[in-house]
Amino acid sequence: MKKKNKFPWTLILIVTAIIIVSAPVATYLIALLCKNIMVIPHLGDVDAWISFSGSIIGGSLTMLALIFTLHHERKVSEENERQNIRPTLFCKIKNEVLDVQCGQISLPNCVNNYDQIYWELSNVSSNVADHIRIVDQQTYIRDADNDEEIDCNLLLEEQGISIMTVIVKDHISLEPHGSAMFQTNFGLETLDDGTFKTGNAFDFVYAITIEYKDIKGLGIYKSKFSFHININIDIHNKPCIFIESASNMLLED
Repeated sequence: MKKKNKFPWTLILIVTAIIIVSAPVATYLIALLCKNIMVIPHLGDVDAWISFSGSIIGGSLTMLALIFTLHHERKVSEENERQNIRPTLFCKIKNEVLDVQCGQISLPNCVNNYDQIYWELSNVSSNVADHIRIVDQQTYIRDADNDEEIDCNLLLEEQGISIMTVIVKDHISLEPHGSAMFQTNFGLETLDDGTFKTGNAFDFVYAITIEYKDIKGLGIYKSKFSFHININIDIHNKPCIFIESASNMLLED
């Protein structure tokens, strides 16, 4: 999003209106006072005052138009500069892949414990990405019929699934084409008999929202990294974890 610098348009319009209304009246009253004390012998005719008032009104409107033009040009210049220095971030899963075709990854220590889903955050632009931080983490199930995303945090707890990205350092910076590694803790709980709370299968989407700035702080940007986690319990009661449909999406300014 753009940094919002409020311009005092209301104040400028009020001041301009006051000038347009009051300047001719004030000038006439001053001239009238001067005539009464014999400083100005003649106040001029009606046409002269109309012309004088018109010149004040015209000058005020010209000044207002100039302010609008200068402000617009400044905003265009700032937007062009913001686009020129805007960074772009991209995330990618880095775990060992056991099966490339179906996206199965190796998480051997996730049962009644935590294993790590490693992902790399890369700056794929030629501009510095500054003040990078994770601002939101979501888990949801896609409802294809209604095209909705249904939050499933409570359901994950019931299914014995734990997932949380570890934030080691907040507000990091990435040089052009630089990268940083992150890890998301992932764990599965079993029942007393050793079977999994998830049953034979469970799937959901995990999404991370990342916020960052350009080097001059002209804009604040957000991107979302999400991936589909598919959990399957095989006939030997061992969990198979599949990462599917990993995606990066730039959120609207």
